[in-house]
Amino acid sequence: MPHPIVPEGFVPPVSGPTCQYTYRVEMLRCVAYLAFAVLVVIAIIVTRIWSGIDYDNTLLIKNLGYNNVCISFDVTPASYICPTMYAVVLLLMTVYVGGSVLQIQRHTVSMGGLLPDRVASWLYKAKGFELGTFIVFSTVFAVSPEDHKTLVIHTAPWMLLQIGLVSLAFSNMAFGRMSGYWKRLQLPKIFELVTNVYLGVLVFCTLFKISVGIQALSNRPGDGYSFSRAHPDVAQAVDQLHFVLIAIVPPLKALFFLKTRKHLVDRITLSWALQPSADFKAPNAMAI
Repeated sequence: MPHPIVPEGFVPPVSGPTCQYTYRVEMLRCVAYLAFAVLVVIAIIVTRIWSGIDYDNTLLIKNLGYNNVCISFDVTPASYICPTMYAVVLLLMTVYVGGSVLQIQRHTVSMGGLLPDRVASWLYKAKGFELGTFIVFSTVFAVSPEDHKTLVIHTAPWMLLQIGLVSLAFSNMAFGRMSGYWKRLQLPKIFELVTNVYLGVLVFCTLFKISVGIQALSNRPGDGYSFSRAHPDVAQAVDQLHFVLIAIVPPLKALFFLKTRKHLVDRITLSWALQPSADFKAPNAMAI
């Protein structure tokens, strides 16, 4: 009995069920920042218990005048586990940034939203730059600061990340205001005032840290004046405030949105299914 012939150029229907994934960008942000917080806490604990370093005589103390959170990344055994943990953080940050890009696209004028396409194009570029600074930051785990030269190489990616985090804060603010998203969330009027104060303090802390850091690293200990070495308490206070602004405030803001306005925040659904390529052609069946 002859086998039925498959028509030339026949394309079969979708060969599997459609998959869907619904997410909230705020939740992605919380998870990414939580992963980074876990990395920092584990690094601090491991360093304090097993490193045996003298915190009063570190390379950072000699060059900057104070120890920052990086001291917990720089020595063994923390330096053995931090690169692997940061790979997870980077993956989660990539997912968060990617989710933000899709959220921006959803609110553009071309998609029926209020966000001008030109502004969206700028925001896409900003998100790409921000993700790039997260990627470059991984260099700090590859270069251990053993002398002044390696400390400079080690510190440069951290300074770039600080700029990326300022860009992240401003791009999120621009999206929230210009897309009408914050208005839809029915946020209290004081929220925008608090946001402006937050951005102003963040910019001040970032400029202070970068300029003071460059000055300190440009002059080897004993070769010239360094503000951070002359006033370590002030420099460390600004450093700690900066860490709160970049690592604690953003996830708290996202958590505030999720807890108080869960029914209003964006829910983005991705759908996909397995199907053949457009140029698929079934072979001709032969009679048996």
